[in-house]
Amino acid sequence: SLRDLVQRLITRFYRQFAEQDPDWNKIHIMHAWGGRGLEGVYYNTCSYNGIPPMNLSQAKLQTPNEPFDYICAQLNKYTLKPQYDYVILDEAQDFPIHFYRICRQITRDNQIIWAYDDFQNILNIKIQDEKETFGKDENGNFFIDFSQQNNNNVQDLVLHKCYRNPRKILLCAFALGLGIYNKDSKTQKIRIIQRLEHNGHWESLGFTVETGNSIASDKMIVSRPEENSPLLKNHFLDNSDAIIKISAYENIQKECEAVARLIIDDLNKELNPEDISVIALDNGNIKSYFRLISQYLERYNIKTFSMLAAPNDNTVYKVEGHVTLSTIFKAKGNEAGSVYVVGIDAVFADKNNITERNKLFTAITRSLAWVTLTGLAPEARICIEEFRLLKHNDFKLVFTQPSEEEVVTIKQSMDKKQAILNKIKRMSTELIEDGEFTTEEALNLIKRELSPQKQ
Repeated sequence: SLRDLVQRLITRFYRQFAEQDPDWNKIHIMHAWGGRGLEGVYYNTCSYNGIPPMNLSQAKLQTPNEPFDYICAQLNKYTLKPQYDYVILDEAQDFPIHFYRICRQITRDNQIIWAYDDFQNILNIKIQDEKETFGKDENGNFFIDFSQQNNNNVQDLVLHKCYRNPRKILLCAFALGLGIYNKDSKTQKIRIIQRLEHNGHWESLGFTVETGNSIASDKMIVSRPEENSPLLKNHFLDNSDAIIKISAYENIQKECEAVARLIIDDLNKELNPEDISVIALDNGNIKSYFRLISQYLERYNIKTFSMLAAPNDNTVYKVEGHVTLSTIFKAKGNEAGSVYVVGIDAVFADKNNITERNKLFTAITRSLAWVTLTGLAPEARICIEEFRLLKHNDFKLVFTQPSEEEVVTIKQSMDKKQAILNKIKRMSTELIEDGEFTTEEALNLIKRELSPQKQ
């Protein structure tokens, strides 16, 4: 479902440097698995190397729970021929180790780029560092080890600016995703669900730590400066009550009817149907959600495009003139102007579950402008209360840092050199973008700033 978006983005940026479209014979946008009629890394690699591919049914007979990892592990037993100059993995947090190793084998000179988001890990995949991910050669040396690079390039780059989501929507996603304002059901005391390991981690992601050192029992206050969400639309989308709505309903019928009315209101305000996406988080009732929403919208001649009904070889997320109805898995990486996240009670019925919280984070961050969260009472009211506390704290993340023993720590596996290079890159970009410093002046300032670390 990401193929169409990726192709459009590549074309858009390519046209900034050339007066023609890319040569698509030289660029392959592929599914990870693939099959007949659908290009995929696994399937294409098997074909290129004369190895019989294994299908889903065969793989599930071997390992019902991890069929994709199994077929990748089997393929890695072969020495594979290089096919590509570069391999770029998007949504890489979804891929197991053995898939990365296939990609390294089929790429010349280890020229691999992978982009991932720890907070969107909804498949329980363990995020690895580069050494563990790609493994060792026959001499016991790591295939890829950033600490052994001889140049001063940033190999492990953390993106601290967000260009998709309005600042308050991003803060809402972090607050709900990490469980910053999660109340213990028995004691009613705040008990966050996931923590970052140190202040540097927060700052590398574009946040400002106002109070605390990320040590257990520290009182933490974390904010996000507007310059790290550098969107003109932030000035027009600052009213949190207008851009973020959360509601609880008695039953699915009333919830779907309310969502349909809000979608109609969006269309009356000049949004196009393809600018709107509905994402269901309640897998048990997803068919009911999509059926009811479609029925309500059909009364007003509004068409829907359901990812549940799309064929296996579908490569688009949006269809002109249609509202998209999607699972969270198909929505990953895609975006829409107005996003409706239905069935949030499924998340808050198991509100301490990290995977469920990550699904909510992923769904919210699909939004370019507006997000509406709906679900059934009483569980959906838990979400309403957590959001109320976020607003009460002026969209700052205010919490007591738990210990590593109490909660899961999201770790940033980065050596010191890479962390310093990231900081230099951030600082130089900010100084040069301000227009007050030349590149040389900016570098001299940074050298003075970082001199204690250098020593």
